[in-house]
Amino acid sequence: MNADIYIELPGTADAAPRLAVRRANALVPAEFESYQVSGRPKAIAFAPALSVAKFQVPVAAKSEAEARKAALYAVEDDLAQSVEDVHILLGPRQPGRNLRDIYVADKALLLHWAQQLQSAGLGHAEIVPEASLALAPGTIFDFGDRLLIHGEAGTLGADRAWPEGVLMEILRKSGLSNSNVTLANALETLAALEARAPGIRLTETRSAGAAPVGNTFRRWRLAGLLALAAAAIWIAAIQFEINSLRTSYQQQDAQARGIYRQQFAGAPEPGDIHAEVRRLSAATSGKAAGDFLGLSAAVYEALASRPGAQLRQLQYSDQDASLRAVVRFASASDADAFRAALEAAGWSAQTETLTDLSPGTQAAIIVRTAP
Repeated sequence: MNADIYIELPGTADAAPRLAVRRANALVPAEFESYQVSGRPKAIAFAPALSVAKFQVPVAAKSEAEARKAALYAVEDDLAQSVEDVHILLGPRQPGRNLRDIYVADKALLLHWAQQLQSAGLGHAEIVPEASLALAPGTIFDFGDRLLIHGEAGTLGADRAWPEGVLMEILRKSGLSNSNVTLANALETLAALEARAPGIRLTETRSAGAAPVGNTFRRWRLAGLLALAAAAIWIAAIQFEINSLRTSYQQQDAQARGIYRQQFAGAPEPGDIHAEVRRLSAATSGKAAGDFLGLSAAVYEALASRPGAQLRQLQYSDQDASLRAVVRFASASDADAFRAALEAAGWSAQTETLTDLSPGTQAAIIVRTAP
């Protein structure tokens, strides 16, 4: 059944909800702050997927009270705040399965939304998590400020403000790298999905008093809302990995330059230290020494025959005079060929790790002077 009014709840404390009113067969946008409600129209407010976390856990219990306790225990470690500060809602039982969907929202956030709705005379609106709506598998909606995705791990949201590399990794891990992205109006799309298959209703939130929510709401936002089940865990891991990789590269570049200054005291420091390493290696006759300069020269020489390979990191260890090279290849066989080229040139090369990136392979190879 269609509602008379649809509201898109904000994901930040300083933003206003968006509102649309049904006129005949169309939704007409209206200003939330100035809209005057007449009577008690049927209203549905959609909560963004980034603000209401969705978990799916096995729950075997005889009663709903026991199921709720079991579900809360299962997700407690994944929450970004105390369980006393969150509202938990169990999804319906699934025939033949003990898996249950669990929706988790911060109580301060729900109170904030309720106050916004009440200020417009829409305190009776039903709040529906957009993550509970039935999306076809493989769907990617771009609502402008966020993505709503149905991938291999189910439905999740992604903030458009996140780095492009993070968004691409989310799509890849959701099995949607080659899927089409549909640019869509959020309210029109969510209203259509709700009319087709109604989503979960969060418990009604009423507030007789206007309790302050600023501090708890900010704590909620600064904690990254809630951990978005497994998705949020690896999204955060990707962001940390990107930052770590960037920092590591800067550290290795600084280390290379420091070694260059030690070896060539008083000489002008080259703008591209890696190009200078290649130049020096080309001028070096015989077997290079097992220091950073010699080992990195060997790595660059071996890479020269593999134009598709991408050098990601070089890390030199003074303790055992070894160089750890992290390289991305098109395939595992290319990684083996790279290692073989090093060995053919008289170096000791051992594969430390080999990671399937689909597509491509990333290898960490330890290079030393051959005994």
